[in-house]
Amino acid sequence: MTEIAVEEQALTAASRHIQIHTEITPDLFACVDETAYFRLLINLLSNAVTYGKENGNVWISLTLSGSDILLQIRDDGIGMSEEVLSHIWERFYRADSSRTGDSHFGLGLSMVQWIVTAHGGTITAQSKPSAGSTFTVFLPASHSQEDFEPKKIKKNEKNERF
Repeated sequence: MTEIAVEEQALTAASRHIQIHTEITPDLFACVDETAYFRLLINLLSNAVTYGKENGNVWISLTLSGSDILLQIRDDGIGMSEEVLSHIWERFYRADSSRTGDSHFGLGLSMVQWIVTAHGGTITAQSKPSAGSTFTVFLPASHSQEDFEPKKIKKNEKNERF
């Protein structure tokens, strides 16, 4: 799923001459709502591309870290100040309009945080102005698709290969 989200953002990134670099460990599994997980990926990746610098880079890594899946999305774009960073998880929060434009409503990162929390994970953000941002997500991993009995999977929830 992560590779599909990367492919979806590749055209936008290419139009800004942004290189997307991936390090995705194969055969990682977690019990997630696939629509929610995909939304999480698209939001973080599109932010990295949108706020990335022209001729810049975005790095995506997906690895196993202990009993968790570690997703990290990093860019070398415009970054955020400590003041902005302290508010990014708030619904409807937007940095100044020159940064966000009129098409953003300030819901994306609060939704991402909700999705991660709903799946038993954690998310953090680090950023510095003119140096880019890094979003780090930990989600509980499973060992294989067979780890889940059908009764444990809720509607729209599947054991997906990341």
